[in-house]
Amino acid sequence: MSKKDESLSILLVGGHPADAFDNAGGTLAHHAASGDRVTVAVMTHGARSHAATLIDRYRTAEQTVVQVDEVDREVHETLDEKRDEVRGACAVMGVKDVRFLEYDDDILLAREDLIRRIADLVQETRPDIVITHHPYDRGGVANTHSECAAMTLAAIDAAGGLLRNSTRRPHRVAQVFFMGVEPACASKDVLAAGMTIWCDVYVDITDVIERKIAALDMMVSQNYQGAYARNGRNPWTAISDCSSAWPMPNRSARCVRRYMTVCRSRLIPGFAPANPPNNGAPGPAC
Repeated sequence: MSKKDESLSILLVGGHPADAFDNAGGTLAHHAASGDRVTVAVMTHGARSHAATLIDRYRTAEQTVVQVDEVDREVHETLDEKRDEVRGACAVMGVKDVRFLEYDDDILLAREDLIRRIADLVQETRPDIVITHHPYDRGGVANTHSECAAMTLAAIDAAGGLLRNSTRRPHRVAQVFFMGVEPACASKDVLAAGMTIWCDVYVDITDVIERKIAALDMMVSQNYQGAYARNGRNPWTAISDCSSAWPMPNRSARCVRRYMTVCRSRLIPGFAPANPPNNGAPGPAC
């Protein structure tokens, strides 16, 4: 079998500009370096919820009323900065194909037009593997990440059939991985309490951790540079990407095998403990 036949197509759909490399940057770097085709889709522009300096200035302003036109102008001006940050960060990880859907991020709810755009992207890029957030992120309630996941899963289902008013061929995704499961779905508040969610894939990204940090350092508009990039709050996640696998029946064996080989992952069969294995050390190469 040729190297081209062995390569995979990967599509990551993230809710915010930094989600791809914040949650799965090391994983994407491994795939890109191994010759897999990687596409990153950014669902929202992030200028209303992830532009720290702009938001803090209005939050602490003395006036009690803001001028809507002025806010919209500054949000629009922030968009170019956000795009440049994401393109630069993805380039550090070796990812060249970045798609900006640029929906507003003040309130994001499941909507048919956005599901259709993602489904169209699935049929266009024809991924073997889709990576997105967990649908129960923070309990799956009032959360951009969980809404993004729900729409992505609906889009995957729709892309397997004939989309209305579309000339693209149907495509069936072989494997879905949910990213950032450990920090997002741990039972740390009442929304996630009692949920039986765990990580069954841990990706050792020690070899590319400096690149992941460099990518996060580029997200200056979100204050992700410096301490956040080095993740002082949780050192374990700085050396591991973690995810939960959701296999699509009869389609996923090749994808999982390739994913494990490329990412030097540890697949934990059955129930995995809520805490990282090996006292926080990354899992051994597969």
